[in-house]
Amino acid sequence: MKTKNCSLIVACYNEEKNINLFFDNFKEQTVYPREIIVIDGGSTDESLSLLDKVNIHPDVNIKIIVNEKLNKKYSIAPIAEARNEAIAAASYENILVSDLGCKLDRYFVEQLYYSLEKKQNYLQ
Repeated sequence: MKTKNCSLIVACYNEEKNINLFFDNFKEQTVYPREIIVIDGGSTDESLSLLDKVNIHPDVNIKIIVNEKLNKKYSIAPIAEARNEAIAAASYENILVSDLGCKLDRYFVEQLYYSLEKKQNYLQ
């Protein structure tokens, strides 16, 4: 499986029902990002223990960031703040964003990555 130099960012808060569904579906991607960053807003369910077990591919680094202030109890825009924090932690310039409740088309990473690459080449 090919990996591309990009980061996928996913926000999480009490998503235990969606984590396995999302990553099982994600394994069907035609291309993987080199990095997946899951930013958690202090989940009180089993989300973190499920995330610790996620394994996609040996070349895909999974970072889990926990910030207990990134939920509606402490913030008026927790998802936006979570994504901003994850973007700051990303290792790659090309950043893809999704949510754990999404079922991604199998070409999601491939199509977005190549669109970003094409745009960067055009701008140079």
